Amino acid sequence: MAHAAITENQDIATGDFRPVNLLAKPFDIKGSYIYCFMAGEPKGVFLWNRGD
Repeated sequence: MAHAAITENQDIATGDFRPVNLLAKPFDIKGSYIYCFMAGEPKGVFLWNRGD
């Protein structure tokens, strides 16, 4: 649920919004999310387990 449809994160104008894939560069977050809640579509808040 980290916007898997997004394969490459793009820059945006200051103050703008766009979905990001936290598993893709430049974030490359390892592990998996253990809790998520939606903060207004399409924005979500995630709690991640780093897997270490």
